Amino acid sequence: MRSRTLGVREFLHRFHVETLIGKDEREHIHENWKGKEPVFFLHIPRWEGVNLADLSIFGALNTGVLGIYTHKLAMSVVAHNIANANTEGFSRQRPVIVPTSPVPISTLTQPSIPLQIGTGSMVKRIERIRNRFLDIQFRQLNSRDGYLDRLFHNLHFIEQLFNEPGENGIRYLYDSLWASLEEVMNDPLNVAAKREVVARAVQLTDNVVDLYDRLQQLRMDLNGELEKKIERINTILERLADINMKIRTTLVIRSQPNDLLDERDRLLDELSNYANVSFRDRDDGQIDLRIGDQVVLFGSVVNKLRVEERPNSKGIYDIFVGSSKVNIGDGELRAILDLRDEVIPKYMKDLDEFVLFLTDKWNLIHGEAYDASGTTTRIPFFQEMNAMVDVDDPRVFRILGTNMLENGRMIYSTGRTDYTDSNPANVHPALNGILSYFDGSNFGETDIVSSDSLQDIMNKFNSDPSSPATLEYAQYGSNYRIYFKAKNGEDLKDTLLIDVSNSVLKDLGFRTKTLKVWKMDEESLEKFKSNFDQSKTYHIFGTNLIIDPNASVHDILQSVQNDLNSSSSLVGARAFDMDGDGDYDVLYIIPRDDYDYDIMKVDPQDQDGFFVDTGTEIADMTVLDTENPTLDNVMGLDDTDPNDQTILQNGFDITINATTIHVDPVKDTLRNVVNRINDLKPGITADLTPHNALVFRASRDYNFDIRIMNIDGPREFWEKVGFISETAGHDWTNYTLVDRSWDFSTFKSNVDRALRLEIDKNEADYGLGITYQFEVSNTLRIRPETLAVDLGEAVDTDGDWVVDRIDPLGSTNTDAMKELSDSRFEEILSNGRESFTTFLGSIVAELGVEGETTRKLKENNSIMKMHIDNERERIKGVSLDEEMTNMIKFQQAFNASARIITAVDEMISRIIDRLGVVGR
Repeated sequence: MRSRTLGVREFLHRFHVETLIGKDEREHIHENWKGKEPVFFLHIPRWEGVNLADLSIFGALNTGVLGIYTHKLAMSVVAHNIANANTEGFSRQRPVIVPTSPVPISTLTQPSIPLQIGTGSMVKRIERIRNRFLDIQFRQLNSRDGYLDRLFHNLHFIEQLFNEPGENGIRYLYDSLWASLEEVMNDPLNVAAKREVVARAVQLTDNVVDLYDRLQQLRMDLNGELEKKIERINTILERLADINMKIRTTLVIRSQPNDLLDERDRLLDELSNYANVSFRDRDDGQIDLRIGDQVVLFGSVVNKLRVEERPNSKGIYDIFVGSSKVNIGDGELRAILDLRDEVIPKYMKDLDEFVLFLTDKWNLIHGEAYDASGTTTRIPFFQEMNAMVDVDDPRVFRILGTNMLENGRMIYSTGRTDYTDSNPANVHPALNGILSYFDGSNFGETDIVSSDSLQDIMNKFNSDPSSPATLEYAQYGSNYRIYFKAKNGEDLKDTLLIDVSNSVLKDLGFRTKTLKVWKMDEESLEKFKSNFDQSKTYHIFGTNLIIDPNASVHDILQSVQNDLNSSSSLVGARAFDMDGDGDYDVLYIIPRDDYDYDIMKVDPQDQDGFFVDTGTEIADMTVLDTENPTLDNVMGLDDTDPNDQTILQNGFDITINATTIHVDPVKDTLRNVVNRINDLKPGITADLTPHNALVFRASRDYNFDIRIMNIDGPREFWEKVGFISETAGHDWTNYTLVDRSWDFSTFKSNVDRALRLEIDKNEADYGLGITYQFEVSNTLRIRPETLAVDLGEAVDTDGDWVVDRIDPLGSTNTDAMKELSDSRFEEILSNGRESFTTFLGSIVAELGVEGETTRKLKENNSIMKMHIDNERERIKGVSLDEEMTNMIKFQQAFNASARIITAVDEMISRIIDRLGVVGR
């Protein structure tokens, strides 16, 4: 082993001094030691053929310096986090510290196997802590939150506009109007009560119009806000484009744009509140962004959103990107669009429907009635609605038949029981009872026993020459029925057909009704006989009755019957043998036809106690119902005419918008047809005026427009109700009343006799605006005493069921007020599903339910959003406690690195200053 002396330059090279000190320091050493003998010697062991370890004390110095730089940078990251602890959208950052590349060095003990000696640490990158999945979830919930929050607050505002419940709410004012009608009904001559009705109506109309106008104003406010929201979104898009460009530039120079990414995410969060957004990352760090179904950002290129006024609209905006309409799916924009185009118009259409039906219903009732002076008002209660803009092409809300069908001659009454045998002699219904009649002057009766066939019953009834009708048997469809037919043009309504035993008419399937009469029977007369021992005279029903308690019940009943029938102009009487023993058991006293067989119109003038002494009391009697004439009567069908026979047997069909309504004229009344149409809900709401004029109103499903429907039926029916002009004879061929393909001119010429209620289409504004015409008629405002109260009595002079005139019944008659009052319960709104009362309740209830549902959805969504945001903040947010911990950790590491440098410095100093000076 040998030793050798190293020169300065070799020393510096061998111990890597040049890599650890600056250029100036190196030059200083070279200059001071140049040409001089070394002041120290290193004795380095060396074996022949073996390279000794290339160790450097300055390597430790380099490691310490890197440690200082690394932890100084880490401390800067900590400081940045702490400084932005309250910065919106900031994501905490973390230095990623990695070891620098090691240096392979041989050792004395392993000269052929180099060791990997570490050279220190470095900050490879500054990492932004963020969870992208949580960001996506948050933005989805944020969009929904923006939608629900805007929807809820506007629904709450609409609830406040309706003011329910409250004294200024529609329902309260509506109920007050109906209550005022009761006052007029109680005192029809009271002008103050009529003024109250008009005042309440004015209050209702003003309130509804004001509410409607506020809803419209809210729509337009939302429409204007849409434009402002689009401006803000475009500003965000421009900012995002600028950030995209900066991010791209930053990544090109291999830097990390953490703060730019935070700002971009913050803007995306804000943008998600306005609409549903999605984006795609690009390789250069930029994003492509979609709002709704349209791309609005290509990296740094912006496709701005813009609002364009909808063609032919009243300033309503749609959202476009370029030439493409944007379909927004969520967020505030979706809420604004839904509120403007669906929610608010829905409640406005509810008000339109309420106003349309209330106005037309009340006007048709009021227009047929008389005021208290007996003058036909012919004035509407509410101002007539008209088309003011679309005059040449309006919507037709209602058509009214010009024929009022009432008080004609009733010729037929048909039983509903079907029989399969064509021969009535083979049909044995096993009936037992008495069938009687009273025409106001004379009585007649038919005794029916259980062995009688239908033919026997018919023969017995028809054999009485004084009977007002005959019993007939005819085919109806595939079966057979029995029916009454008035004789010689008589009217079944003028005669009472009495089912004394309360079994015959019902079992034969005839409609019956209950009539109030006075009844005297055997039991009550037995008490009279026991209470009195001598004859007693009673003046009653305008005549004198002498009742002898010593006579038999049979004789007493017969005596009363004969005396009343011969002497009283008020009533008639008929005694019957109910048990078949040959003696009378019961006596019925019935008002004559001059008093419409109504005991309420007859004053018995019982001053002698007849009713008390004889036990005579009011009782029910079953009679044939002639108050609801079937269509075979109304339409004047002739059971001997072949064409009419076909209709009588098979009926006919009315088709409304592909819905077929089958009509059986021998069973159905006009009211039945109306009810069946409304039950099937084909888009038409059918109705009858007080004097039976047929009304067709278009439902909301057809935008209150009959013209967009298809209606077909037999020409004879349309002629009879007064929709079209009449032709000679009965024409049962199909006639298209309405076809949706017709223009207005064709429609008018086809429905030439019907009275139409026309309104503007307002297509540019969703068909809205009807309510603005809602007001009480000027005549009633000025002269409330002209309020109609008396519906009068319809008169048909020729028996064809078409009313020729209406006569007043007097100032005390308040049928018109009753019709107006009862109309609140008629189910004519919502396609015949709801009455006025329930309809208003449904509006308020629906609004309340919708608001409450939205509130709950909003609360649930807010909770989910809060949980996601909290989790997001837990990951990306700055924790000061954690940052303090990191600060201490990095500070300690920095201090330790500085200590290493100090120690190495001392070691170098020892080597340079002290090593090799022995013997000097």
